[in-house]
Amino acid sequence: MTISFLFAACLTALSAAPFAQGAGVPDKIWGKMDVRDAESFTRAQFKREYMLANQPVIIQRDRRARVMARALTLSKLLDLCGETPSRTGERVLAFLEDEALYRSISDRLNYTDGILMEHVLSEFTGEYPTMREFFESDHFTKTVKTEQDPRFPGALKDWSHPADFVWPPSLRCWRVAQCQNLVDFVQDVMKSTGARAGAGIRESVSAIPFVRAVLSGKPKHRPPDPADYMNVFASADKGRGTPAHMHGFPSHNLLLVLKGKKRIVTWPADQHNKLYQYWPERPITDDRGELVGIFMVNGFDVNLTRQPNLAGVEGGLQGEAQAGDLIYVPCGVVHALESVGSTLVLAWARRDPEDECPQQPIRRI
Repeated sequence: MTISFLFAACLTALSAAPFAQGAGVPDKIWGKMDVRDAESFTRAQFKREYMLANQPVIIQRDRRARVMARALTLSKLLDLCGETPSRTGERVLAFLEDEALYRSISDRLNYTDGILMEHVLSEFTGEYPTMREFFESDHFTKTVKTEQDPRFPGALKDWSHPADFVWPPSLRCWRVAQCQNLVDFVQDVMKSTGARAGAGIRESVSAIPFVRAVLSGKPKHRPPDPADYMNVFASADKGRGTPAHMHGFPSHNLLLVLKGKKRIVTWPADQHNKLYQYWPERPITDDRGELVGIFMVNGFDVNLTRQPNLAGVEGGLQGEAQAGDLIYVPCGVVHALESVGSTLVLAWARRDPEDECPQQPIRRI
């Protein structure tokens, strides 16, 4: 997912001080995301009922997905790619060139985490930051401390500022193609599940039927190397690697949870003006030329005193996926994810710059 952190100089408009807790938090504000059993759910149904309807879904009990989740453990990933650069900060650094933005991020991190930006940059630009170093560090093994968590009284991080998503570092959209050992491993595992013995990498990476549906775009939009479709994400317990966001290019995404659990909330694109969009009056493009949007909506710790606009949001859906489950994030929706336990995710994404997302009906709660 390319948006990672798209910050701007107007960050100073966001206060570094925590908001006062208030009443009015509803027991339930989002609807329940569909959960389907892969054993009685076909690829054609998935495409018709979710991809074309532009609705999210969690898919359980897919045989090949579960085989991959059992095979691609954290220890196996480190065996295959442990000495590969982790690149936890490369997408953040590009947006810190603005002086006012740099200062705002620095002030916020010093306030919430007691660290200086120099330390953050040192972590992000270290000469040999490897995958192994990331996964063995506190950044992955320790719970992210936030003020909503009663285990950490006095914690100041409240997800109200883009800087809150910078630290601690996460693996954000780490491309499988960066580690040929991992590409080969995924191919071999998929072949072991019954994929054709002579299958090439393109057929192997889409052996899971629902992956095949997601990747079945127009040939001209397919990358030369099909491993470019695949990414790895990893965050510590309670971590959120990116703010709520939506992709500028039409993009279908399927996530396989390998370790831990993932909470997800999605909102229809036409609700974006109620989700506290960051810098909505000025278009933002990422390093691929994609127009994107990020939002300061806190969909997991809803507080209507802090964010009263959420009371009027329609069509929000929430769900939780466990290891071995698949999460479909449909085209054009605003979405946010949170880790429950340290999480490891393998994801497939198809971006079609010249296409349009299917029309998305609002599901009223």
